[in-house]
Amino acid sequence: MTPFEKYIRILLVEMEDLEEQLEELINHYTTPDKTHGLTERVCLENQSVIRCEERGIDTIIDILKNFDTTPYKDIETMVRDLKVQIKEELKKKDLPMATYMFAETRMNSVREYIKAG
Repeated sequence: MTPFEKYIRILLVEMEDLEEQLEELINHYTTPDKTHGLTERVCLENQSVIRCEERGIDTIIDILKNFDTTPYKDIETMVRDLKVQIKEELKKKDLPMATYMFAETRMNSVREYIKAG
């Protein structure tokens, strides 16, 4: 497995983990004893925002699964191109850019891990 394929594989796991964390947040807002007095309306609005972020993560996962690593010679260029593609797709689908910020943090961490390894 090339370092580029390893990067994609690890990032996929990271994105799936992020999806699980978002699902836990949704469960938090559906459990009355965990909402700490938030109104039902606020909880529903929060759930709606989180669902949009989940769609963003799903979009990123689709991009990663279909991303061709073969033309790349260095990890920096690949990550830069991947970030551009993700940003463009999220904008095109009118998904929250907060999703990109969550992903970017993980992308940078995985890049550093690959570079160190």
